[in-house]
Amino acid sequence: MFVGGWERSLALTWPNCPRCGKDFVRPTYLKGVFDHLLGLVYLYPFRCQVCTYRFRALRFGMQHSAQVPDRRQYQRIAAGFPAFLDGQQRREERVADFSMGGCTLKAETPLSKGAFLQLLLQPSDREPPIRVETAIVRSVRSRSIGLQFLEFPAGEKDRLSQFVHSLLVGHRTAPQGS
Repeated sequence: MFVGGWERSLALTWPNCPRCGKDFVRPTYLKGVFDHLLGLVYLYPFRCQVCTYRFRALRFGMQHSAQVPDRRQYQRIAAGFPAFLDGQQRREERVADFSMGGCTLKAETPLSKGAFLQLLLQPSDREPPIRVETAIVRSVRSRSIGLQFLEFPAGEKDRLSQFVHSLLVGHRTAPQGS
C-alpha cells in the first residue's frame, strides 16, 4: 500500500504528533541527504495534519518508495464553503478542498501564478471568517486556483487547526463509502 510515496504494511501504525498529541499525521517527503541517511536506520519524517509540526519517528519495516505519487505535506479535505478574496473589491469564491497548508478555489476570478493575496475562509455561518493574511497563488487552471497559506494573524492559524481537526475526526468516523 502506498501513502504519499511510502510503502506501508497494514499492520504499521503512524505515530502521534509529539507537539499536540493528535494521531492525524502523514509521512512527508525526505529533505536532503540527512533525511535519506536517517531513513537507512528507519527514522522517517512525518507532518502533523493539525498543528503542522514536522518530526521524525522510528518506524521499522517502513520503506520510502522511489514512486512518489503525492508530495503534498498535508491531506486535502473536500470542502464546499465560501472564501472571499480580500482586496480592492471583495470577491466570493468556493473552496473545493483545503488543508493546513493551502486550498483549491473554484474560481472565475483571473489570478496569475505568484500573486499574493489576503483570504477570508467562511466554513461556518455561526463564526467569523478565518483570516489568511498572506496566501500565494501556486497553480492556475481553467476553473480553479491553488493557494498556499503563508501568514496568519494571531490566533487565526489555531482556529483553522481546530476546524481541520474537527473535519478529520468526522472523516474518520464517517461510514465507508460516504
